[in-house]
Amino acid sequence: MKKWTFVLSVIAVFGFLLTACSNPPSEKVMQDVMLKAHVGSVIVVRDIKYDVFEVKQIGKYNKRSEYWPAEIHIKGFYISTYGDRDEFDFVCDEKFYKDDYGEWRVR
Repeated sequence: MKKWTFVLSVIAVFGFLLTACSNPPSEKVMQDVMLKAHVGSVIVVRDIKYDVFEVKQIGKYNKRSEYWPAEIHIKGFYISTYGDRDEFDFVCDEKFYKDDYGEWRVR
């Protein structure tokens, strides 16, 4: 009886791990993750606003590297810590993944 309990436990954990990243992040989650990643970046950004945040496409889950690829169109502006305002408009390829604590991150 204990053997079957162990087997069922292993199957349940394996099933959880398989479904942990079975769904890509939502557009709102992607936007939040991107904002968090860019504020305080190399440019020394104090504030950033997106006028356009459009997920053009989401690719298939990459099992080997454990990420969701996404092509995103972003248009907006940022204000540096020096008070300078600069606008941007670009399409980027990003990789979204969950960290060890289950939080979405971008590479």
